[in-house]
Amino acid sequence: IVLALAQRYGGKIHAMFQGVYKERPRNLNQHAEKLVQVLNGYYQIHVENPAIRDVWAGAATDKETQALTREEAANNMQFHMELAAPYFPPESHSELFRTLMLLMQYGVSSALLALDVAGDEASRVLKTAERMIMDCWWPFVLANAYPEFIDKDCME
Repeated sequence: IVLALAQRYGGKIHAMFQGVYKERPRNLNQHAEKLVQVLNGYYQIHVENPAIRDVWAGAATDKETQALTREEAANNMQFHMELAAPYFPPESHSELFRTLMLLMQYGVSSALLALDVAGDEASRVLKTAERMIMDCWWPFVLANAYPEFIDKDCME
């Protein structure tokens, strides 16, 4: 039952990803906007489905569900790499992967933290997380990306 519920909620998260990336980013500014949309979408899925946290907690010791979670995380990382890699020279792809992986983990943790606080504080936690994600993303982008994919006039 727990595995079936984990698959169901994993499907909701996957559908949210697909919705956010229905229109592919054309530059790194749009890519940054989509990272923030994923953070907020992940949070919203948990708000709308409060039992999802119980499912993940119950699944934490189940080997089959752990494997599913790792597989979904790997698929999400592959997806993000396919979107971002064309904007970066190949020699920076390893660091790009690590950067995206850490930002995604930070986003997940931030969304879960926002669920634990009351009222308007949840919005403030998410806004702070958005700013911190961008504070990490943009220095990496500016140091490594092909400049023609950065619109410096649109940077936050």
